[in-house]
Amino acid sequence: MDVSVTLILCLVLLLAACCLALPLASRYAFPYSALLVAIGMAASVLADVPGAAALPAPLADALHAAGNFALSPHAFLYVFLPSLLFAAGLSVDVRRLMDDVAAVLIMAIVAVVVCTLVVGLWLSAAFAVPLAVALLLGSVIATTDPAAVVAIFRDIGVPRRLQILVEGESLFNDAAAIALFSLLVASVSGLHSGGVAAGLTAIVGKFSGGLLLGWVAARLFCSMMRWVGEHAVAEVTLTVCLAYAIYIVGDVYLDVSGVVATVTAALVVGSTGRAHLSAEGWERLHSVWHQIEFLASTLIFVLAATAIPRLFPSLRIEHAAMLAVVVLATLLARAAVLYGLIPLLGALRLGQDIRLSHKTVILWGGMRGAVTLALALSVAENPAIPRAEANLVAVLATGLVLFTLFVNAPSLQPLIRLLGLNRLSPVEAVLRERSIALAGESVRKHLAVVRRHFGLDEAVTDDHAADAAAPAADLHSLGYADAQTVGLITLAAQEEELILQGFGERTISRRTIGLCLAHAGRLHDAAKTGGLEAYLRVADAALQPPAAFRAALWLYNRFGIAGPLAGLLGLRFQHMLITRTVLQRLQAFTRRSIGPMLGDATEMAIAAALETRLAGVETAMRAFEVQYPDYAHALRSDYLGRAALRLEEAEYMQKRADGLISPEVYRSLAEDMQRRRQALNRRPVLDLGLQLTAMIRGVPLFAGLSETQLRAVAHMLRPRLAVPGECIIRKGDRGDAMYFITAGSVDISNSIFATQVVRKAGGFFGEIALLYNTPRTAAVHANGYCHLLELRARDLQRLLRQHPEAREEIERAARQRMNPEREVFES
Repeated sequence: MDVSVTLILCLVLLLAACCLALPLASRYAFPYSALLVAIGMAASVLADVPGAAALPAPLADALHAAGNFALSPHAFLYVFLPSLLFAAGLSVDVRRLMDDVAAVLIMAIVAVVVCTLVVGLWLSAAFAVPLAVALLLGSVIATTDPAAVVAIFRDIGVPRRLQILVEGESLFNDAAAIALFSLLVASVSGLHSGGVAAGLTAIVGKFSGGLLLGWVAARLFCSMMRWVGEHAVAEVTLTVCLAYAIYIVGDVYLDVSGVVATVTAALVVGSTGRAHLSAEGWERLHSVWHQIEFLASTLIFVLAATAIPRLFPSLRIEHAAMLAVVVLATLLARAAVLYGLIPLLGALRLGQDIRLSHKTVILWGGMRGAVTLALALSVAENPAIPRAEANLVAVLATGLVLFTLFVNAPSLQPLIRLLGLNRLSPVEAVLRERSIALAGESVRKHLAVVRRHFGLDEAVTDDHAADAAAPAADLHSLGYADAQTVGLITLAAQEEELILQGFGERTISRRTIGLCLAHAGRLHDAAKTGGLEAYLRVADAALQPPAAFRAALWLYNRFGIAGPLAGLLGLRFQHMLITRTVLQRLQAFTRRSIGPMLGDATEMAIAAALETRLAGVETAMRAFEVQYPDYAHALRSDYLGRAALRLEEAEYMQKRADGLISPEVYRSLAEDMQRRRQALNRRPVLDLGLQLTAMIRGVPLFAGLSETQLRAVAHMLRPRLAVPGECIIRKGDRGDAMYFITAGSVDISNSIFATQVVRKAGGFFGEIALLYNTPRTAAVHANGYCHLLELRARDLQRLLRQHPEAREEIERAARQRMNPEREVFES
């Protein structure tokens, strides 16, 4: 029979056996990874049993294929590692990861070097193993596999931070270990003659190159999603292509870390993908990658384990003593990092320290898995490394994997329970009791309705209501500050959920979803770290022009390029429009959910914060609407159009479900809605109203100019846009220009006389400092979006010479404003 056919049969039967073993692992609380290794080893051993040939032909052929599995360890990594890395990176909460990024990098990178050195030096000193070979072994066993640990975490429940630390370590740990492993393999096999400095430089280059490749590839992927549109199947398939392409391109063609590139791309897609993928695509993405992760992790463990029995002939009695030294050395190296280096982060304010109980779990939970096995087998099959030394590395690395899977993993769950990490914190315990009490009250109300509807006996429903009843926990034990922080974090999470809901309902466009989610994320982080004050500070910062907007404004005011500014102004108004809608829904959520859960005082504080945010947003929107009413009306109309389409689509879907319309009719209706949705997605063009000629004619001073004079004046004037609150002139500065207002208004104030003047369209300011060569006598701020014509000092004298009537008007106004009796100082 064709070998490929028996190999497929072997894989299918092994997968079936692994799936049947999964319930056993759950029922008896035994690590699933350990069962996979046992299944793989058993299949390989059974293949060599003399009576195996007497088994039914399909089973005998499958066992033979398992015992002679010939995929090279190097190919092993290319087949399975990209999918495992991408799936892990996709599921990590990047914001939470960044809170502990310093600790994660130390455990992922520094710990690899420390483990390699400690294992290498101890083994070399104790058993006279060549130092290069001992260091090579250290790099092989420096890789950690969190699969078994994370599964235990999810089963019994541990603090989220502990899970983030373990998952984050594993993401970059493989990259550092594989880079160091490659360097040491080259050294042992005589292919690398450079020094330590050259080797470290190469590792840093691979790491940084992988980061850059992963980020660039992920951003290109997100850009491509606009082209793919609503095709969820294509979106998910492209993520699989992304994972494998950048791993292979980086590792083979660009000589950078494919591991780091894949992890970086997964983190970028995971953190920003919701803004670029369709709602259906995002849900399917996680579902598909969860399945891919299960298949890859299952197959890499079980197939790598089939090669373990081939090492049995190489076993020696002294290997047991060596393995004991290796186990002790790895634990001590890990402890040195956790208890020695990590506390320095807190002392130097480079990151948060880790609780002692968390360190203990991380220390004992440093599992080794399939990547360690693959690297060990690649050493065993490397012809450039002497056989005895290659077998030693393979045997000891495999022994450590088996020790962690069959000793560490089964004992980790009792350790977690002993340390109390599976118990809720005091705050969580109070919230749990409040949840039970509120749920019980709701259940009793609904059961009363059900009882009346079905005519049930009151005693029957009272029995069930009693099961749901529980006394409410005392909120005083929670503390006002803790309650407020919990409420704000909940509020920020709900804001993100409402934004995603709007995106899923297609009332929020792809252009604005990224901006809205980023703002919600910053609010969440601020609430978590700084409470109400930080939350409001971040909310206020969102009302200020961001860096990109300021750059576009500078580009326009400096060079007259209006395109970027118009686009960002429109995007900014859309964001404000969505934020206002979300805030109004959050007010209802606060009354409905946060108040009953966290108390009246917390509800009032959060309601006040929402009212402050809403007032700021409405002020910013009014400033925009006053200057650009037509554009604001068009955006509101588009928003309502998308909402109407969503309701229309829901109606058609219901009629199809009820059988009132056929699939063909529904398809026709859906195509029509898609055409109208695409028309709504084309954002209206914002006319800034900054055409120079029209602006000049809007100034009464220049209203009577001929076309020739108008063109001459146009060469002297430059249009400028001031944003709300912008300081156009600072009191005491040297004057270098005066300004004519063509739209909007400015506030002019002088602190000495405590006066304030509002100058509107048609007026001008800033002339005094130029005419009398004095510092600015007042400060000028834009009331809203304000259109100005800027006249530089060098052009003012030319204007005054060529246009006597303008000279007379400007000098008359300057004399009036310099008169102290009028108490009006404008420039």
